[in-house]
Amino acid sequence: MEGRGATHGDNVDQEKQAIEYAHVDAAKDNVDNEVGKVNTHDEFTPQEQRKIIRRIDRRLVVTVGAMYCVSLMDRTNMSAANIAGMSVELDLHGYRYNIANLVFFIPYIIFQPPSTVLVRKLGPRVHLAGITLFWGAVMIGMGFVKDFGQLAGLRVILGLLEAGFFPSCVYLLSTWYTRYEVGKRYSLFYLLGCVASAFSGILAYGLMQLNGRENLTGWRWIFIIEGVLTCALAIGCYWLLVDFPDSKRTSWSFLGQRERQWVVDRIQRDRGDSKVPPFNMRKFLGGGADWKIWAYAMIFLNTTTMSYALAYTLPLILMGNMGFSVGESQCLVAPPYAFAGIVMFLTGYYGDKFRFRGPIIIFNMILCLIGLPIMGWHKDAAVRYFGVFLVTAGANSNIPATMAYQANNVRGQWKRAFCSATLVGFGGIGGIVGSLVFREQDKLTGYKPGMYTCIACSLLSIILVIVCDLDFRRLNRLADQGQKTLESHDEDASTDFRVPWQGVDDMRLNTLLQVLVGALATAQDALYSERLTKRFVDAEGHYNISFFHVNDVHAHLDQFAKSGADCVDQSKGCFGGYARILSKVKELRGQHPDHLWLNAGDEFQGTLFYSFYGGEKIAETVNQLGFDAMTLGNHEWDGGDSALGEFIQNLTFPVVSCNVRSTHEVLNSTIKNYHIFEEHQLAVIGVTTETTKSISNVGSGTIFLDPVSEVQNSIYQIRNSTKIKRIVALTHLGYDVDQELARRTEGLSLIIGGHSHTLLGDMANAKGKYPTVVKDLSGNEVFIVTAYRWGEYIGYIDATFDEDGKALAYRGAPVHMDNTTTLDEALQKQVQSWRAPFEKYAAEVIGETVYELDQTTCQQQDCLLGQVLGDAMLQYRLNQTTDQHRPAFAIVNAGGIRATIDAGNITRGEVLTSFPFGNAVVEVNYRGSDLRKILEGCVSRVNQFNQNKVTSWFQVSQGVTIRYNPTHPPGSMLSSVKIGGKLLNDTLEYRIVTVDFLAGGGDNILPITPNTTPLDTLDKVLVSYIQQGTPLKNQLQKRVVISLKPGCKRGKDIA
Repeated sequence: MEGRGATHGDNVDQEKQAIEYAHVDAAKDNVDNEVGKVNTHDEFTPQEQRKIIRRIDRRLVVTVGAMYCVSLMDRTNMSAANIAGMSVELDLHGYRYNIANLVFFIPYIIFQPPSTVLVRKLGPRVHLAGITLFWGAVMIGMGFVKDFGQLAGLRVILGLLEAGFFPSCVYLLSTWYTRYEVGKRYSLFYLLGCVASAFSGILAYGLMQLNGRENLTGWRWIFIIEGVLTCALAIGCYWLLVDFPDSKRTSWSFLGQRERQWVVDRIQRDRGDSKVPPFNMRKFLGGGADWKIWAYAMIFLNTTTMSYALAYTLPLILMGNMGFSVGESQCLVAPPYAFAGIVMFLTGYYGDKFRFRGPIIIFNMILCLIGLPIMGWHKDAAVRYFGVFLVTAGANSNIPATMAYQANNVRGQWKRAFCSATLVGFGGIGGIVGSLVFREQDKLTGYKPGMYTCIACSLLSIILVIVCDLDFRRLNRLADQGQKTLESHDEDASTDFRVPWQGVDDMRLNTLLQVLVGALATAQDALYSERLTKRFVDAEGHYNISFFHVNDVHAHLDQFAKSGADCVDQSKGCFGGYARILSKVKELRGQHPDHLWLNAGDEFQGTLFYSFYGGEKIAETVNQLGFDAMTLGNHEWDGGDSALGEFIQNLTFPVVSCNVRSTHEVLNSTIKNYHIFEEHQLAVIGVTTETTKSISNVGSGTIFLDPVSEVQNSIYQIRNSTKIKRIVALTHLGYDVDQELARRTEGLSLIIGGHSHTLLGDMANAKGKYPTVVKDLSGNEVFIVTAYRWGEYIGYIDATFDEDGKALAYRGAPVHMDNTTTLDEALQKQVQSWRAPFEKYAAEVIGETVYELDQTTCQQQDCLLGQVLGDAMLQYRLNQTTDQHRPAFAIVNAGGIRATIDAGNITRGEVLTSFPFGNAVVEVNYRGSDLRKILEGCVSRVNQFNQNKVTSWFQVSQGVTIRYNPTHPPGSMLSSVKIGGKLLNDTLEYRIVTVDFLAGGGDNILPITPNTTPLDTLDKVLVSYIQQGTPLKNQLQKRVVISLKPGCKRGKDIA
């Protein structure tokens, strides 16, 4: 083999692992390392040669490194802007944030291959400085976007412009240095990029403080100022950039002709491709025939997948998954990248010094394999943060290492250009994958799928490097035997070329590994000794806290089927249950040390756990759940003041409701207006719907005041008597009323509600966004959340407050409590033990029915079970009243009827399964004209009082016949109404029997009715009717009838 050092003749195997092309004296090793082991012009002494190389370093590497610094900063500042409030202002719900990141890479990948051709044609000064100037302008524009579409569009343009930068820089650097100089230069080039990643968070945090200047929010200033800096750098770099060494274009104040020729000659001797042949598409694309080109690209894809994933989401992981505040998350990005810079430079330096590449890549991937499990699975935030150091160092250090790996093993200008473009193009694909690795929906699982993805990328890269290195060894052996010429091309088919398959002797490798492992151990010891401690409040007063919440569980202590009945078939899905909720809350608490776990009321009514035990077992269960505070729902009064007082006395956490006033001794002493959490410097105000008095069994000495005025009074009291400015309302008012509360008060930042059983989120049937954002009297944003019903969902939201208590940003979503969440074994066993006493109660036969009481058609038309229920409610009230006060008819919502009762015996359990909501029966009064509007709304499905959608069909009792024409427009469908055989009279007053849910505005069927007369619970009313009438012989009657005849116009059928 040609090209071995004269003193190394006996060490053939080691020498052919290093790529050498001149006969060099071992005594000159140190000098030759600096000039690529290529001794060319004797007119330049080794000292002068080193001086030339240093000059190239300062002018070329530093300049393109500075430009790469802003390139990385500009493409990855989305995460900083996101946690500064961008997602809130631009409504980046669901996948929108990930899509905005992803669209950057579509043009970024497509336009990379031609970029290396363009940079040759236009020259680096025009090409690189020009695209940098233009993308700086795009960055400024991103500070003024109004919606998601504009943001995504500018990200596409940014990707188009940045596509030409990285591959052009990689290609340009490779033309100025020999193969064993370029590793350090790639590392230095990328190190400057790490500086950007390290300090961009700190810069972004500083720019956030411009919030409000010129009426622009803080995240907008991040884009604007960084865009201005980019444009300024582009203008300066136009004069500083240098052209290719063989180019006839002159560079300002740079090397002379003799020095440039020396560079060209040494590159020619190093790999024989300094001459640039005319561009030929066949030769350019022909590089793709080498499978190793794609192996290098795949290694680079794996590496950039991890590095981009960290760049885009590390601040979010630190804030949302490790519990740091916004300010801490921005600033704590810097140390891991600083550490990565050190590892990167060391591995680049020793890779050049000892002339090996593969082991460096493997070492870096091992760092990732150690760091990822620590980062993803350790429970201590400080230890997990140490894992971030390892992953950040390994992933980012492998970018220059992989670039050097391919650069050392490719010859030919156009093959090199193709390889550079392919490598960086696959890096762009890695950027797409990386933008989707740590997904928002995986946050509550600690981003486990993303961790698995990164582990798989690390393992695949190690395998690819091993395969390539083994093939390099085989190829070198064939070349030594004269059977093959490596990396031949038309310009210079040199027989001296060898590929490095390992490149270092065992002693040197062991020494290197000892040094690196020692440095790593020292860094680990330092980190553990420091034991990072998270502060609640950062230097700017910004504070992040997580809230978990439930509402309207309605005694669903055990898991249930979708209908709300007991879960008997796991294959059809089981939901909720406090054992499942407890399991999830334990997980959430471990991930979010700063949190509050809140209950928005209505624990009573709905299952046999309440019917049989009252509040006893509910109190025992919610204590085990460890709530931090609870407000009271209307159903908490179903058993009266004394029963509620006993329940509250058994609780181990505070109960808050600022608008409740009671002469009952226990209620008066235990229900507080608000509770202050000193450790969080945060107050939680409770409030209960004022309709509770009329729809529940409230004692005469208990009243409910106006929620708006009482909440505002509590806010004033907190702020006047304490230093606390972060105030949250825990409400049982309903979603619509919560929004009104936010608009009519000032000082709240978050409302956690219940009562209306409203589903919020990105689900198809959701009523609104989670959170819903409303502005208060002062124009500040208030976040409103609620978590549906029965414990089928846990609400989860991270809220970030400024020092004035204003909500700056949020993250979170409802968490579905389905079969994918395991049950807490101890609590589930306890709940099951409570079932035994009432299983016999549920099996008690209370009567029978001759016909099947069908429920399946209740949401479309008259159904027999709905008519039986209506008749039972009407009859119950008729039994209590005189003819003078007799009700006209009963109306119920079909959505509350959940299961068919088969013909034959009827058990208590069947009644509770069919009507699981624990509603109370009430009586309301309406003038005839209002009743006409109500029934028009029922058949039109549009409430005639507020024009909102009616969300359920209805069922009525005997005594009323309703005719409607569905072909008429909404508001004009009702044809006639007869009550007791007489046409509805708009001027008369009618008594109607219904359920408390409808009287409170549920399903939007009735207007909210404060003046109601409570009767009894729905299950008791129906059981009484069945017992008195058994066997039931009810048959389906025509009560709500479609009439397609022209008929009378609305209002003409008045008696």
